Amino acid sequence: MKKNDIFIFPSRYEGFPLVVLEAFFSGLTCFVSKICKSTEIPNFSSNGEIINSYLSSVWVKKIFCKLRDRITIDVDKNTYSIFNWKEISKEYEKVLFE
Repeated sequence: MKKNDIFIFPSRYEGFPLVVLEAFFSGLTCFVSKICKSTEIPNFSSNGEIINSYLSSVWVKKIFCKLRDRITIDVDKNTYSIFNWKEISKEYEKVLFE
């Protein structure tokens, strides 16, 4: 599971699946159907979402919105680590003094 970024569980018949618990505590962003008792997992809403629909379009929209926010944050962090004055000045020094 550690090789994955998200966990999707659109089940209509599960009560409290352990696989959701395992995915959540592995750090995956979890998307589960309303039938799952994931609200019983402490802090589930911090990295998971219960989707109250079985329409694939609703699932795609919810997943995209959650991941878009996470990707934007990651891009901002990566951009800052590359394009900040300290790093830029080091590059200028390399060019000027080598």
